[in-house]
Amino acid sequence: MEALSDRDLLAAARRGEQKAWATLVARHGDALQRTAFAVLGSRDLAADVAQECFLRLLRRDPPCVTESLRGYLATAAWRLAIKESQRHRRVCDWEPLPEPAGSQQSDQRLLTRERDHHLGRALEQLPEPQRQVIVLRLVAGLSVEETAEQLSIPPGTVKSRLYHAVQSIRERLRKEGLHPWNI
Repeated sequence: MEALSDRDLLAAARRGEQKAWATLVARHGDALQRTAFAVLGSRDLAADVAQECFLRLLRRDPPCVTESLRGYLATAAWRLAIKESQRHRRVCDWEPLPEPAGSQQSDQRLLTRERDHHLGRALEQLPEPQRQVIVLRLVAGLSVEETAEQLSIPPGTVKSRLYHAVQSIRERLRKEGLHPWNI
């Protein structure tokens, strides 16, 4: 199943093949949760958004023509998370997503949590256009061209917003007396 394209896996999942569905979820689930979490700052809401993305994938055909569903799913997660954040309009606690067991030493995990907390707070302070680019490009992993297409802006604008967002985050971390972690 791992060697099949996303399109082939989706077709098999729609026929009721459980392994195909499990492979799609394993392939894209974490990325969807990270994307939604970057917008919402809530693990529970991020999990709900990821689940909704997969439900929508089952119900309707994605409009993209490539074999990979990564861009489609990332964009869906981002848009659903934006809608969810507008619905809830609450302050995010920016608790990081749990690391897989045994993936890092405990002291490294603590540093990662602290870094993620500060980065999340800095991300929250960005203007919406810059935050959108950061989430789609760096969190969801879309290319500059895919990000530009999803936001209906030129690729140069994506690069400019990304640059200014990173500079703003670095400056905010410096003002707080924190090392910018080579952002």
